[in-house]
Amino acid sequence: MPIDRQVVRQLDILHNLHTTHRHYGISSTQLAEKYGKDIRTIQRDLNDLREAGFNIISERKPDGQQYLFLESEKLPPIHFPLADISALIFIESISEFLEGTPFKTHLRSVIDRIESITPEKQVGFLRRAAQAYTPHIRGNKTLYANAQAVLSRLNSAILEQKTCQITYRTMGAEKGKTYDIEPLRLLYYMEAGGLYLVGRVPAYGDPITLAVERIQDLEPTKDGFSVSDEIANSIEERLHNSFGIISGEPFEVSISFSSQQAPYIQERTWHPSQKIEVQDDGSIIITFHAGSEYEIKRWVLQFGADAQVLEPKSLQQEIIAELEATLKTYQDIK
Repeated sequence: MPIDRQVVRQLDILHNLHTTHRHYGISSTQLAEKYGKDIRTIQRDLNDLREAGFNIISERKPDGQQYLFLESEKLPPIHFPLADISALIFIESISEFLEGTPFKTHLRSVIDRIESITPEKQVGFLRRAAQAYTPHIRGNKTLYANAQAVLSRLNSAILEQKTCQITYRTMGAEKGKTYDIEPLRLLYYMEAGGLYLVGRVPAYGDPITLAVERIQDLEPTKDGFSVSDEIANSIEERLHNSFGIISGEPFEVSISFSSQQAPYIQERTWHPSQKIEVQDDGSIIITFHAGSEYEIKRWVLQFGADAQVLEPKSLQQEIIAELEATLKTYQDIK
């Protein structure tokens, strides 16, 4: 871990050197004060950056101080800061959910082009800086073999506002059903680990949400469509009201969490409408206005005895039934 912090600090020093060289540069003393380190530590950082291929030079100013700056002529001919390159590399590392999609291919292509004109030592340093932030992602859905072609056509159809003929297989169905859809937006829902298409089926009217991995085929047609303010507002309202990815009529939810779980619940935003009341014993009551009873039930169940639904009573009864069924499953083990 210490080496990670060192690389992150060095990347930030590089950013400071790059952004201040056009003016007066920055001194080792200023860097030491900024990062709370002694001069020797900063000098080691500067030496590491020089060894990585960055040409850091110093210039004495009228005040007698040596000021440092990064020689831009030695940098790759690209028009964004080096820290941004490292950020792109990090973003690629957390974009596993895009594997097999055209977006992942384009991101990799951009990084390849940047790295092809960047000295090898500098690329190595920037990759080490990106690895200091380690992604840990589980539960991503697996896309099928032709997902890249489908997503490429889908992306174009959304941008060009073209109606598509889609073949979609719902969970549990033996084969897919084909119908027309107006593709409106692609969503990535981290909790469910997958991509979702928000679209409007002309025959239904209201927008629907489809899991991308269940799209068996999709072909844009010649027919265009327009997105009215009413539809756009409807999508925003659905996303705001939903607890997860499933839409539903929002209702008032009130849940009590034990004092042991309270700090964990308090440090996160579970829904934009949430309000939290701290009780005298350290427990809390969280209330929010959201839809999708199924997703709220799954969320509450993961906290076991540390969570108790207060309202609505229907959700309370659903959780009791779920717990009784779970208990029976384990009682039946012989």
